[in-house]
Amino acid sequence: MISVRMKFVIAATIFITALNSVSSQTNKVKMAFIGNSITAGVYDYKKSDINESYATKFAKLMQEVYGDTLETFNAGVSGRTLTKHGPAPIWNEDVFEKALKYQPDICLIALGTNDSKPSLFDMVQKEFYNDYQNMIDTFKSVNPDIVFIVCLPPPIWEGHPYSPKDPHNDTLLVKYTIPLIDSIAVTNDLLVVDFYTTFIGKSQYFTDKLHPNPEGSKEMARLLFDRFRKEDLIHKALKMKNSVIIYNN
Repeated sequence: MISVRMKFVIAATIFITALNSVSSQTNKVKMAFIGNSITAGVYDYKKSDINESYATKFAKLMQEVYGDTLETFNAGVSGRTLTKHGPAPIWNEDVFEKALKYQPDICLIALGTNDSKPSLFDMVQKEFYNDYQNMIDTFKSVNPDIVFIVCLPPPIWEGHPYSPKDPHNDTLLVKYTIPLIDSIAVTNDLLVVDFYTTFIGKSQYFTDKLHPNPEGSKEMARLLFDRFRKEDLIHKALKMKNSVIIYNN
């Protein structure tokens, strides 16, 4: 016959084993970055210079504070649009499918620059909002507890060398694309990271007038990092996974 003490030891052992099992499965936060060349980390195609992305630099900043708690997946692809009927929708990329299979706990969406072109104006007005909402709902379908961050794209300066016949347009970005992103954020109660206002009048961070240079990506990473700390997003994501983590202050 098992004694009361032995029953307690067995019960405690089972509890600790179960707790360790749960903790081992939930003590990491997975974050996906959905974006275009700015997120992918491409800087100045004319020079074929590949710059370390703000996503990579952000991950390094986070590691200094949270250790290996945060795991990131960069699904940025050059030239991609959010609108499904755009010339190069991110939806059609293998890396987008991989991001869904990744089942992230946090999803950052940084799109809209390539949608802000004169030739796409009518389509963006009709489809951008619904396609953005569809992207949010699609990621929620693989993780109902996912935390979203939506980004306002950086400014677009005149004279950049890309698609000269149909150039990315800052006026369209400000008057139409950004308000649609803001509206999505309000409707879904999402955190907004403003890469636009931050860089007004700071073209020195965008040598080719469209993509962040090394210093620009560093500033973007710092802005995102500061928001993470301020909003305590790692703990919010971990709370969704019923886990607790101790980190350095």
